[in-house]
Order: sequence, then structure tokens, then C-alpha cells
Amino acid sequence: SVVLRDSLVDVVWFCGLRVMSICLWNSLHCFLCFFFFFQAEDGIRDAQESRGLGDVYKRQYQRRVRGTPEVTAMGYLAEMASNAISMEFREQRVDDLGVGLDLTMVEFALLCTVLVVSMLVTAMLHLQLMVLPRAGSWSQCRRALWRALVILAASVASHWLWRMHTTGCGALAEHSSLVYQSMLAAGVTELSKVDFDQDPGLFYKYKAKGVPMVVRGMLQDQVESGFWQPTNLAKLLKGHMVNLAIGNVEQHDGTQLEMEFSEFCHMIQNETRIHDKIEQSGGVPYLAEVTDQWSKSAELESKAQAIVSTSLDAAAPYVTSMLFWMGPGSTLTGLHSDTEAMNVLHQLHGAKTMWIFPPDQVGNLYPSDKYDNGATNFQVDPFAPNLSKFPRYENASAVEVTISAGDALFVPYGWPHYVRSDSTSVSLSGRSYSGCEVLAHVPTISLSILHRLGLYGDQTKCACHISSLQHSTKPAT
Repeated sequence: SVVLRDSLVDVVWFCGLRVMSICLWNSLHCFLCFFFFFQAEDGIRDAQESRGLGDVYKRQYQRRVRGTPEVTAMGYLAEMASNAISMEFREQRVDDLGVGLDLTMVEFALLCTVLVVSMLVTAMLHLQLMVLPRAGSWSQCRRALWRALVILAASVASHWLWRMHTTGCGALAEHSSLVYQSMLAAGVTELSKVDFDQDPGLFYKYKAKGVPMVVRGMLQDQVESGFWQPTNLAKLLKGHMVNLAIGNVEQHDGTQLEMEFSEFCHMIQNETRIHDKIEQSGGVPYLAEVTDQWSKSAELESKAQAIVSTSLDAAAPYVTSMLFWMGPGSTLTGLHSDTEAMNVLHQLHGAKTMWIFPPDQVGNLYPSDKYDNGATNFQVDPFAPNLSKFPRYENASAVEVTISAGDALFVPYGWPHYVRSDSTSVSLSGRSYSGCEVLAHVPTISLSILHRLGLYGDQTKCACHISSLQHSTKPAT
């Protein structure tokens, strides 16, 4: 009887959650109607177009700043300070967080407060009318109350976490199709090292805009030092064994080749040897997205960290990461989109060409269920598209950008892309995460753990596990 009673209580609670969701939705409607009524009233009264709540606040601010002759100097200064603080908070608009509402931070906080209070009131009423009269003793009432609070907190937290995960903590900036078309026609925005020196936060500004951008010649000093030449890297990491990806692992089965690092460095600079290795392994070998080399050379790690810090430290991120890429010409990175909100590719040697698709093109790219840690892959092989199988890909439009040694390219969140090396190439990816973005990355980390345990995704059809491992028998030169 106890088990049956508890089961019935659980059923009642799930029904209660449905009631709460309905009340929550109605509360949202009432709140928005209330605000937009006064917004419209303000616009009508002033006989001018009202562009939103932010515009209303700005007009009110301008009226207060003008003041009146009767205001004392001290009162005027106090009001100016108060207005400045208020405007500073209101300038931080919530549409930058990707919640889909043209609200300021103050308004968004008020909205969240109203919604949370509505949920709590609904939960308490449900307890009072449905659960507590049937719960019996006070201890049972307390258990029911705690259960309600836990369910409520878990529901709100899981919804927020998933929302932040799917939008990159608000990094996914959604534009209209016309805006994307104009971006494609204009190409990737190009800035100079002088622009970056004047404003080290450029990458974060374009992150807020949600469009790609390249800084030309930003790393010219590092390139001219010769440190990132393959011959120098071979000396630093001699004896280090690496696993090289073969071909386009994002769209095809993964194969890897194990090789000593200095041997790989010498091979990629010798066309005859690289051609022989391609014939032997069935594809172009590529050292892609690796991190274990940092522990092998403190000098290499410090040089890479200095580059990433220059690019990304302007916003004081919670944490940063560095990924190393190296390979001969014609190496391929298949079509995918990354889960990192801030992703800057630093080209340190050679050249690469990248094709980037706006987010509204995702439907033409055929998203794949092939698991890849930290990325979403697509079914279409952009280097050899099968238009009979994927006809919509013919309508997909991408912007093309080539980066040379010394350039740094920002790839926005949610923009699918693929890459081909035009020559022997050395690259460094720098990625940064705010505190919110770290939390938003929790589902990705959780799925990665489940995948490695064999509980999520097919390990035989993923971009992270390999179908076969080849071993290089040629000794290091």
C-alpha cells in the first residue's frame, strides 16, 4: 500500500508539472502583453516610432539628463550617476545571449523573476490543494514538499542547461536570410594587425555579431621567427609518437597511421615520400586536433599559450584550450560544426582554404548522426558530393576564405565548415570559454564519457574511434 501510495503521488506530481507548464506559459503571455502595452503607449504619446523597450528607456534617460533649471547641482550630479549606472546595465542586451527576445538585462531579470515566482506559487497551490491533504503526517508532508522543490529545481536547471547547450550560451546569433545572403556576397570581413592592436577584443566583438572575420598578418612576428617551421618542430618533438588521421574522417570511416613525429615532419616536406605514403595508407595523413604534444615540450606549450592569450585574453575567459594541426598539402577536414562559442584558427605555416556555411544552410547539408566529440558532422562529403543522394546540397551556399601564415580566422558558433590545406601547413586553434559556456559544455562532456563507455553512439561509426590502425615501418630520418 505504501508503494502504491507513493506511485500515485508521483503520478499526481507529473500531472502537476503539466499544470505548472500551462500556468508558466500564461504568465509569460501576461508579462509580455503588460510590457508591450506600455511600450506602445509610450511610442504613441511621443508621436514617434517605438523601436522597443530599449528605445523607451533611452528617451526617458534623455529627458532626465536634460533636467530643469530648479534642480540643484548636487541633485543633478546624483541623478546623472544613477542614470549612467542604469544605462550601463541596460546596454547589455539579452539578444546577445540568444534568448530570442529584444529585452535588456534589467527587463530579462524581471521576466525571470516573474516566471520563477509564478512557478513557485503554482507549485505551492498544487501542494496545498492536491498533495498535502492526502499526505497524512507532517513528515510525509515535508517529504512531499521537498520532492516538489527538487522536481521544480531540476526542471528549471535542465531546461536552462539544454538551452545554453544548443545556443552556445547565446553565441548563436540568428540573422535573416537576406542578411546571410549579403554576407555571402561580401565575403569574410578582413582586418589588419593594426586594427587588432588598437582593439584586442575584436574577436569577441565579431563573436557577438555572429559572423566570421580574419585578421591578416596578426602573427607575422611569430612566423618570421621560424619557430613553427616543421624542421624546427621536428627537433623539439623528436621521438614523440603520433596517430595521424587518414582522409576525411568526418564523412567516411576513420583510419589512422602511427608514426614518429620527426619522421612525419620530414615526410610532409618531401613530395615523393608523401605520395608513397598516400598510396600505402589510402589517403593523406594528417595530425589533426591534438593536445598531447604540449606535455612533451615546455617551450612549444609556452609559445602556443602566448599566441592564444594574445587573441583571447581580452575578455578574461574562464578557461582556454589549444589544439595543434599539422599536415602536407591536400589534407582534408570534412564538413562539421563545432560546439565551441569562441574558435580562432591561427595559421603559423603554409596556407589553408576554408568554406563556411551560414546557420540557415544546415538543412541543405544533411546533418549526420555520426558521433564526434565536440562537433556535429554532416552526411555530405563536400569534396565529392553525391547530388543524387543529397540533392539539397546543390542549393547550399558557402563563403570561401584562404588564410596564409600569420593570419587568424574566427569561425562563429553554429557555422558549418570544411577545410583543405593548400600547402604544408601548421595551425593552432585557440578556444575560450566563459563560466556560462563551461556549464553549457557539460552535456557534451557527459555524452563523451558515455560514448567512451560504449553507452552512447556507435563506436564503429564515429569520427573519434578508428576502424584500423596502421604502423609506419620506416625509421626516422
